[in-house]
Amino acid sequence: METPKKALVFNPNDEIGQLYSDILKEAGVNSFYANTMGMTVQNVVEQINRTKPNLAVVALSFDPNGKTLEGLEVLAQRMDVPVVVVHSGEEYRRAALDLGAKDYLFGALKLDEIQRRLLQALETQQ
Repeated sequence: METPKKALVFNPNDEIGQLYSDILKEAGVNSFYANTMGMTVQNVVEQINRTKPNLAVVALSFDPNGKTLEGLEVLAQRMDVPVVVVHSGEEYRRAALDLGAKDYLFGALKLDEIQRRLLQALETQQ
């Protein structure tokens, strides 16, 4: 029997973070949400290293020091965990993807589209 995949969702907004976690749970993924209010990129890296998920879903705007883009580069280079970036707009899309994000979700996507793209990113993790 295959071990269920595990995902961590990092977002400063409880409603949005829980929504992404629930979308993954509906697809059979063990998903956990962490409110990132006041967390730094280093806190997120430490939590990922400790729990070893198969996917990290990270809100672009969480780092109070404004270093989230730099943190994405750290995540992409130091871990074998696909990272999907979530943001309200597409202004950082290219930068996030260039830094190693597997996908960049923005704006008002339908729930089935969010689920499809998260599962697609999860499948890239071997």
